Amino acid sequence: MRPWKGLFLRGEVAASGNTPLNPENIAFQDAVVLIGGQIGWETEHWSARLYFENLTDELVFNTNFFANFAFGNDGTLYARVTPPRVVGLQLNYRWLVHRTGDGAATFRIGSRHSPIHSVPAMSVANARS
Repeated sequence: MRPWKGLFLRGEVAASGNTPLNPENIAFQDAVVLIGGQIGWETEHWSARLYFENLTDELVFNTNFFANFAFGNDGTLYARVTPPRVVGLQLNYRWLVHRTGDGAATFRIGSRHSPIHSVPAMSVANARS
């Protein structure tokens, strides 16, 4: 959306229903809605944006569950989760480099990681009922 020259605004909503997380269908991800967005300003050579991801700080499993067989099956299932709420500021500067094309530099403040989360198998199966 560009109501004024240079200003940009973007909103994002992603929704999913109940999703099985393993072939046996004993672990499920509940329905979830993720909200993100950004607002910023850009010119010919620079841009700045304030952004957020996972505004409601939802815990969302983004891989199938798996058991850790390397150390024996203790009944715990593991899966990667989406990063928690992220809020950041990004500054970009673009320049034209003689004969070699465009160049760019980016400075970003904010954190992003996707940890492994473990859940006892029985608690996952019982949470569904």
